[in-house]
Amino acid sequence: MISSFRYRRTVTLFLAGMVLLHALVAWNSWDLIRKGHPDFTALYAAGTMLRRGQGSQLYDPDLQFRTQREFAGKVETRYGALPFIHPPFEAVIFVPLAYLPYPVAFLLWDLLNLLLLAAIPRILQAHVPWLREISPGWWMLACLALFPVFIALVQGQDVLLLLGILALFFAAWKQGKDGLAGFWLALGTFRFHLVLPFLLVLLWKRRGRVLAGFLLTAGFLGLVSVAVVGWRPLLEYPAYVWQTERFMEAHGTISPRMMPNVRGLLDGLLLPGVSRPLKDGLIGLASLALVLFAAWRWKGRANGGNFNLGFALFVLTTPLVGYHTLPYDLCLLILPMVLVVNQCREAEETPASAPRRWDRIWLIGPMVVLFFSPLQMVFNFSFQRYHLMAFVLLLWFWGITRELAREEARA
Repeated sequence: MISSFRYRRTVTLFLAGMVLLHALVAWNSWDLIRKGHPDFTALYAAGTMLRRGQGSQLYDPDLQFRTQREFAGKVETRYGALPFIHPPFEAVIFVPLAYLPYPVAFLLWDLLNLLLLAAIPRILQAHVPWLREISPGWWMLACLALFPVFIALVQGQDVLLLLGILALFFAAWKQGKDGLAGFWLALGTFRFHLVLPFLLVLLWKRRGRVLAGFLLTAGFLGLVSVAVVGWRPLLEYPAYVWQTERFMEAHGTISPRMMPNVRGLLDGLLLPGVSRPLKDGLIGLASLALVLFAAWRWKGRANGGNFNLGFALFVLTTPLVGYHTLPYDLCLLILPMVLVVNQCREAEETPASAPRRWDRIWLIGPMVVLFFSPLQMVFNFSFQRYHLMAFVLLLWFWGITRELAREEARA
C-alpha cells in the first residue's frame, strides 16, 4: 500500500509540474492571445461573417482578412487571412460567440472545452471501469498536463470537440447502438481527414447500420452547409481546401516538419528531394497501408475482449495518417491512453493474461513521453521538428498491435 501511495504521489507531482509549466507559458502568451494570434481567430471570423449574412463569401480570403483585421488588427506578422478551412456547417457553432468581444469569446470557448473534457469520464466509465477509480480533479489534472491539450486551449482549437464526439461514438458502438454511433461519427466530419479512417474500418467490418447512420447525418449536415454558403461555394470547397493547404505550405505558414504523422516523417526525413506528386503518392500509399493493417489487426466485436484495445489502435492511427495533423490533434490520444491503462489494470487481475515486462513498456512508455512537455516544447518551439513525435506514435502503434496479437493467441 505504501508503494502504491508513493507511486500515485509521484505521478500526481509530475502531472502538477507539467500543468504549472503550461500555466506559465499560457500566462506569458495572454497578450498574444488577446491580440488575435491564436487559430481561434479563423473560427471567430467565420461566425462573424455568418452573423452578418455573408455566408456565401465564407471562403473569400479577402473578406476573411478584412473581418479578422477588425478584432486582430494588432497582429503585425499577419499579412493575409488565417483561413477558415473547415466545412460550412461548423461555422454555425461560432455565431453565438461572434456576438461577444473576441477575448471574451475565446475564454468562453476554452471554458466549454474544459467542461467537455470533464464530461468524458461520465461518457466512458460504463465501459472503462478504471475511470470509476479516479477523481474528477485528478482526471482534469492529467488532461491539462498533456501538451497537446495545452496547445489546443492556447490556440482555441476545436479538436477537443472531436475528442468528445469520438468518446460518444465509442460508447454508442460498444452498446450496439449502431445508428447512433454513425450519427456521432458524422458530427465529427468538421475534421473529415481524422474521420475518414473510421469509415474504412467500418467498411472492412461491414457495419452497415453504422454507415447508414453516418450517411444520413452527413447528408443533413450537407444540407445545412448548402443553407449556409449555397451550392457553388460548397462544390468549390474541396479545391479551396487543397489550394489553401498548398499555399500555406509554400509560404511557410505550415510545414510537414510540424506534423507528427506519416506525412511529416516521409516529407521531412525520408523524401526531402522527391517531387511533390510522387511524394504525395507515397504518403498516400503508406497511410493506406497503415489503416488497412490496423483494420486487419482489429478483429474484435463490440462485445469482444479486444474491442477496447482495437478501438484504441484505430484512434491512434487517425492522427498518424491524417494529411493535416498538427500537435493539438494529439488530444485525441486521450482515448487510447484511457483504454490502454484500463486494459493493463484488468489484466493485473488475471496474472496469466497480464502483459509481459517488455510488452508493458511498449504500451506505457510512449504515453510517458507524450506527457513529458519539455521534450515536446523543444520539438515544437525551439527546433520546429515536431514530426519526430511520429516515431513515438509508431512505437505505440507497434506495442498495441503486439498486445492485440497476444490477446488473440491467448483467446
